[in-house]
Amino acid sequence: MADDSSGSSRPIAGPSSQPDNPAIEQPSNGGMPSLEALASGPYATDAQIPHPPPFYHSASQAASSSIASIRSSLHRFPTPILKIQRVNQLDAELLDRELAELLLDPVKKALGTIRSTLPSDLEPELLLLLKLALFKFSIVDRGASYGSMLQNLKYRNEWAHRGALQSTARDQPLSQLQLTLYPLLTIIAPYAGSKWKDHMTSLSYSDMPNNDPRRLLWKLTHASQRLWSALVLANFALFLAGGKFRSVADRVLGMRLTYAHRTMNRNVSFEFLNRQLVWHAFTEFLLFLLPLVRPKRLLRRLLKLPTHPKLLAVVFKSLPLAISTSLGIRQDAAGRTRFNRSDISVPILKNIVGGSSKFIAKAKKAPTEEVEAEEGPYAHLPVEVCAICYQRLESQSGLRRDPTKIGTGALSMGIPTSDPLDPSSGLLAPNRPNSASQPLNAGTGATGSDPARNAVLGVSSDGITYADAIVTTPYETVPCHHAYCYVCIAKQLLDEEMEDELDEEDDHGQRGWQCLRCNTRVRETRRAAVAQLSGDQLDTNDEASGAEKEEEEYEKEEEEYEKV
Repeated sequence: MADDSSGSSRPIAGPSSQPDNPAIEQPSNGGMPSLEALASGPYATDAQIPHPPPFYHSASQAASSSIASIRSSLHRFPTPILKIQRVNQLDAELLDRELAELLLDPVKKALGTIRSTLPSDLEPELLLLLKLALFKFSIVDRGASYGSMLQNLKYRNEWAHRGALQSTARDQPLSQLQLTLYPLLTIIAPYAGSKWKDHMTSLSYSDMPNNDPRRLLWKLTHASQRLWSALVLANFALFLAGGKFRSVADRVLGMRLTYAHRTMNRNVSFEFLNRQLVWHAFTEFLLFLLPLVRPKRLLRRLLKLPTHPKLLAVVFKSLPLAISTSLGIRQDAAGRTRFNRSDISVPILKNIVGGSSKFIAKAKKAPTEEVEAEEGPYAHLPVEVCAICYQRLESQSGLRRDPTKIGTGALSMGIPTSDPLDPSSGLLAPNRPNSASQPLNAGTGATGSDPARNAVLGVSSDGITYADAIVTTPYETVPCHHAYCYVCIAKQLLDEEMEDELDEEDDHGQRGWQCLRCNTRVRETRRAAVAQLSGDQLDTNDEASGAEKEEEEYEKEEEEYEKV
């Protein structure tokens, strides 16, 4: 045992028994080397030198238990308040309403083809079915209405986010109870209320006695409506203050609109607004411009464009003379380029423009016909008769002048019919004194009920009394000096619809309104002297009084003209 004890005190041979640094003195008592010995060694490093503990070591050790308790109770702390833009929620509601109306219009139009009153009769039921369908395909399937999806919103179960769980990474979806009660409160209940109100109104519940149960039902319904309106107002005020529940149904059922994607930036885009402003300005410009643009005049100008003198001059210079002549393009004595349909020698173009028929008609025209053509269709009328008034009486009586018998007073009727009320019934209707085709006052003149009046002016062969078309406020045309009523001739020369006709040239290159008595082109008129129209046959008391009335009207017109 002595040997063992002595042997145990000696070092054991091996690598661990030899010191790495012989300069370091091994302690005799087998303890740790001193700091001075470690620092003085050539192989000493900072890692081998122990540092003193930091200054907060003692405080950290003392607060470790409190930190652990706080970490364990973090789930009890409230989350940040979730704020949703109120304007987005209100815009979503407006979009849902507009979508329902937009989808309802085609359905109503389709039902209107079946019966005109069917859309108005079934409008509440159609709107009910449409809202239920939209609820199924939007809120039930996707958790948000279509308007809410456009505003980056969706519904969540706010009952599951009570207390400190407002802002969480995941939102609790709507429960089955909420999905069942929401259409009952927002769709079916308003429909039933409107139907019940219409039923009470149709049966006059409000006019019943006070002790009648129906009157009590009406009062109860009216009070419930006022209470509901007050609740809606109070909920809207709370919504503006807190921004949580948009409607009373949302507050009762705990359905809140939140952002579907919270990391999305709220970028304001003015693209739609700019587009709307552009279209609004464009429509306003069109509304201002369209009254100034006359389609008939524009179409006539476009049809005249191929025969414009400048265009004809370019074509005449670019084409050979033979081709230009065959196309009817030539130059007159003044050097102006003209186009004449009768000069076309190409057969195909003749059939297109109808130049062949006009050319043949002009070639076969006799000199007597040319003289007759200078007289208008109403050249046979007395001087005191306005040809325009006479033409209007003919059209009112159902008579139509035959253009092949101009100046003869002959008339042609329409298609014969058995209807006695038709003005054109019967081919011989104009020749009968009591024909339905005559004006009301023409028959009296034909029968001689007013011999003095008929003796002065007479009755036409068509049964129309000349006195019914006498000139009032006479104006004479220039240069043919034929008298017309001021109203009649002013309508022909000053009306905007007649402007294109006045600018249109005839075959002789003349422009203006064609006189009904001599076919002369007229573009000017002036006041006619009363003495010019008064002859021996107008020396009656009736005509004298008529002349006095004309003078008074003329003086009034002159005074009004001077005032203007």
